[in-house]
Amino acid sequence: MFDEARLVDVMAESLGIKRIKGEGERPFVIRCLYSACRFWVEAFCLDDGYGGNEGIRRQLIARRLRAWLVEVSEIYPGILEWFGKQNGGEDNLIVKPLYEQTIMVGDIISENQGRTYRCARPHKVPYANNACALIGLCDVSSQAIRNQGILSGMMISISYPSDSGHFFNEETYNPKWWDLPDAYSAWVPLADLPDVEYFDPSARKWRLREPSSWRPDFPEHAEHVLARTRGAYSNDYYFVKLRKNGQWALQVDTDKALNLSLHVRKSYGKPLQATIELLDDNHAKIRAPFGLLPAETSRWMDYMTWPVRGLEDRVYRIIRRELLESAIHMLKVCELEIKES
Repeated sequence: MFDEARLVDVMAESLGIKRIKGEGERPFVIRCLYSACRFWVEAFCLDDGYGGNEGIRRQLIARRLRAWLVEVSEIYPGILEWFGKQNGGEDNLIVKPLYEQTIMVGDIISENQGRTYRCARPHKVPYANNACALIGLCDVSSQAIRNQGILSGMMISISYPSDSGHFFNEETYNPKWWDLPDAYSAWVPLADLPDVEYFDPSARKWRLREPSSWRPDFPEHAEHVLARTRGAYSNDYYFVKLRKNGQWALQVDTDKALNLSLHVRKSYGKPLQATIELLDDNHAKIRAPFGLLPAETSRWMDYMTWPVRGLEDRVYRIIRRELLESAIHMLKVCELEIKES
């Protein structure tokens, strides 16, 4: 007879998840379940009655994932709080970040504008020098993957000879878009914009939606300037460039505004910081403002790490040390200062 209490031990063995030195039972169980959610979501999308060709709706993915976690919680009480169980009970259990993550990286895909999702065919995505992520349907218990693959968070990484180098490099992923030539950009006179405010890198608390991060006066000696105008429902962000004939503004999206705000803080001498703590021979903890990173970096960092304090933890993450160098590279590209504790 199968011993239910050994469920997570069997799961950890199949997934190749190692216990961190000094790690308690509850955090170990949660890490195993977090990683397993990727493969459960893939399996859900195969179980559509048509061999996985039709896919299933998001609502059904959420219900099945929620039901599975509730069932496991009967064996391991107390885990649902980490996943965001609300006072309303299991029906309010937060699972959207779990399956959204698989959508963002392409583990499950939609071919009908998001009505249904199916599991993607297995394929490799290079993300670092000589390393790639295995995306889509994946048998993590196969001997080939067990011999070569490293599971960190939800991502399986394997060695993969490639001439392309880092996916996050200066050519294919360069946040310094403000250094590009002015040609073909729709610049407008800054004076034509109403109610302009300017990003203040000296602010103690800051993020793009934080009122204290903005000031009304133009920072005269700044090399690069990020501005915003207050719209009726949201903010419009602009990169301001100084020319001989005045100040000109280029409208940018939120992600580019984040890029520039990180650069402005670093230029001002107040860069965001990431702290690395080595936990044992196989794991490290990263403390960083993950919620403030550009979308592409945030997407991959979420995929290759385990949250610590809860499903929506945007500060503390655990990563396998084999992937740590790549994670540090991604953070440095975003101009974060790296410190070791």
